[in-house]
Amino acid sequence: NTVLRPLGSSGSSCVDVVSTGDISWLEADHALPATYDVRAFGAQCNGVADDTVAIQAAIDAAITSRVPVRLPGGTCLFSGALTIANVAGFTMTGSGPGTSQNGDTNGTILRWVGNPSTSALILQDVREANIGGFFIRHSTGNPLLECVRTENGVGTSITPTANVFHDMICGSDVTGTVTYGFHFDDSGAGGDNNNDFNHLIDVGVQNYTTAAVYIEGVNSVGHLLDRLVCNGNDVGDSCVKTVAGHFLFRGGGGGGHDVADFDLGVPPARPVIIEGADFERSARLLMTAAADLPSPVIINGVRWL
Repeated sequence: NTVLRPLGSSGSSCVDVVSTGDISWLEADHALPATYDVRAFGAQCNGVADDTVAIQAAIDAAITSRVPVRLPGGTCLFSGALTIANVAGFTMTGSGPGTSQNGDTNGTILRWVGNPSTSALILQDVREANIGGFFIRHSTGNPLLECVRTENGVGTSITPTANVFHDMICGSDVTGTVTYGFHFDDSGAGGDNNNDFNHLIDVGVQNYTTAAVYIEGVNSVGHLLDRLVCNGNDVGDSCVKTVAGHFLFRGGGGGGHDVADFDLGVPPARPVIIEGADFERSARLLMTAAADLPSPVIINGVRWL
């Protein structure tokens, strides 16, 4: 056996190993797995069974154990919002979003089969999450309110901020089947409190009716949109819509927007920056809520047709 004895204040370590023995039983029986594969919780990801309960169980266990969640290649059906709540440093990744508009068998597809007024993935009081590598797919028969929503809860010590979403697609092969792709919300129980500095990397949103990214919070600032591709397909209003938020759009592009590629409310006293992007087939590149903005909009190296 191994006995751990607390040291006094003069010790340089927290514990002192008094005696050692065979502790292989501890490693074999009690070590946590490297990841929580959702199939270990009952998910089948065969495109037939509803995997909502199993995926949520894996998420809940991972939050408790601080272990990443792994989504396998294949099609996982889900009919209820997947909720990640009150955690810092959470990770959930798939094998990639696939290479076609509908994903493919080598990618991870989360296919929505639930209520049209629901969010697919909700992050409440989550910070520094790492989420990506999958395709959230919806359809005419099963539209979505939004693919991802981040929001503030109430009575928690975790401030929602600095979440990273990467290598993801939100969309379908038909138009108008989702309202928002990513929604940085101010209507959660905790109201408009932080919800800043989210980072989108190599994300695509398609066939939405309102916006690929909606920054709703009045104090929601510092969002970095890297190589975001937003295709409104002539039914979407905007690529990025804000109430009063702030962001940097870098690379990427898209088009097919009825209102404007960028529909800005009144940003805070810091510049909105749009650079190195490519847009076409939209009513206009930029529209603002006020003639005199409190800060500049900087546009650099943007192609618009």
